[in-house]
Amino acid sequence: MLTGTRSEIGESSGCLPYLLADKLNIPFIPNICAILAIDVAAGYAEVMQSLPRGQRRKLKTQLPFMASVGMAAPTPRQSSFGVARRGIVQTIESINPAADSQQASWHTGPARKRPKRLKVVKAKTAAERFKAATAKIQSSGGEKIYEVDKAAEAILKMLKEEKVL
Repeated sequence: MLTGTRSEIGESSGCLPYLLADKLNIPFIPNICAILAIDVAAGYAEVMQSLPRGQRRKLKTQLPFMASVGMAAPTPRQSSFGVARRGIVQTIESINPAADSQQASWHTGPARKRPKRLKVVKAKTAAERFKAATAKIQSSGGEKIYEVDKAAEAILKMLKEEKVL
């Protein structure tokens, strides 16, 4: 079974493929970029797993297995979409789902707002990034504040100016 690597919304935490593989008692391999060989007679498959910084690792796993297809995998052929579009979805209403005892203990709430990044350096080359990281920050008439209350007010003012708060 192949899955994607990104979650949607709501209860989609990205754990579904891991939990499904665990329930089916089959191995799960994250972020594969190629299936190199499948030997049904011997009961194994060889896959290429994509790692950070463009590295690859060849893995051998037993059949059946579940894997998530990483972003380093080649784009699917157009012919693969035709099969999905010809599929038929049947709705079955007579199944009574089992009570989920773990879901009852979950605490859900609205997500927190993501923090705003400050002063992103848009350097394209390594030399430009190095220069930006080591460059002396130009002072814009700042002042040293030794009193705690005034320092806190100055920090709060700066955060509001940068629209972080």
